[in-house]
Amino acid sequence: MLILPVLLLTASFLLLCLIYSRLPPVLGYSVDDELIPKWNYISRTCDFSYYEVVRFPAFFSYPLDRVIMSRYQYLIDVKRIPPTLVGIDEALRFGDKDFATRVAGDTDGGVAFSNFLKERKKEKARETKRKAYQSRYNNGGRNRSTTADSKTIEISDSPESNIDR
Repeated sequence: MLILPVLLLTASFLLLCLIYSRLPPVLGYSVDDELIPKWNYISRTCDFSYYEVVRFPAFFSYPLDRVIMSRYQYLIDVKRIPPTLVGIDEALRFGDKDFATRVAGDTDGGVAFSNFLKERKKEKARETKRKAYQSRYNNGGRNRSTTADSKTIEISDSPESNIDR
């Protein structure tokens, strides 16, 4: 009974050693902010196994939103290519123009992918503004606080609660 957990720990340790030996900077990456989101995206959205990541551990060094997500989103949404047909290394090792022509099969010299990136960037900016607007004006109800002359004033919709403190 004790053999299975020991084998799993040994396999996990060897996997980590392999990744660290191929990409030493990964030791300095934030687990919560960088490694886990990248792992979740590539394993859940793209349906890749840990074996694919081990084959190309430099995957962790690429920016998630700007490179990884944009390329796989282009393959899935625009080109209708299942992500598992394009290996992680193949999707990430090229620059944008080469990715578009060699991997995605664009015949326009990467213009369509470039336009996709521009539109995606605009959409992200609109989403960021929308979220900022929502958090500013829907902050847990309609209560807001402001500071004036070293006093904090709570402002709400009910007139009796608008009292200087």
